[in-house]
This record gives sequence, C-alpha cells and structure tokens, in this order.
Amino acid sequence: MGTALERNRILGVRDYILWILSIVIVFFISIYIGSWGILRDPDISPQTRIINSAHQITYLLAMSVFSVFAGTLIFFVIKFRARGGEDEL
Repeated sequence: MGTALERNRILGVRDYILWILSIVIVFFISIYIGSWGILRDPDISPQTRIINSAHQITYLLAMSVFSVFAGTLIFFVIKFRARGGEDEL
C-alpha cells in the first residue's frame, strides 16, 4: 500500500468530524463577538430596520464564509503540523 507517513495523512471519519466541529466553533465564536450582527438601536426609524436586516444577513453570510476558511485553516495546521520524527521537506 503505502508508508506509515502516507497512511497518517489520509483523513478518517474522526478527522472529518473534528474538521466540521472546528468550523462550527469558529462560526459561533465569530457570531458571538459580533453580537449576532445586530446593530445597536434598530428601532429608530423604518429605514434602520431595513438596514439592520440587510446588515444582519450580510454579517451571517460573511461569518459563514470566514468560519469555513478559518476553521479549515486551524484544523489543517493542527492535523498536518511538522513533528520531530518525520522527514522535513
């Protein structure tokens, strides 16, 4: 088949679960930090409610894309980090 190093580089079911979990954790942390995309005083006028809705949708979509990128980056940095016993490139 392949060497032990190649077998360690293949993602298993546990790895996919951890990958998805890292994306979800990054998503909820970023949503919490951003106050769920809600502006401070959304009920000042009818226009601010419309602007708040547009901002919230844009924020949720942007945090979705960001969390996929950041969660994937964090997962792969941890999963495929260089270890002392392996040959370096």
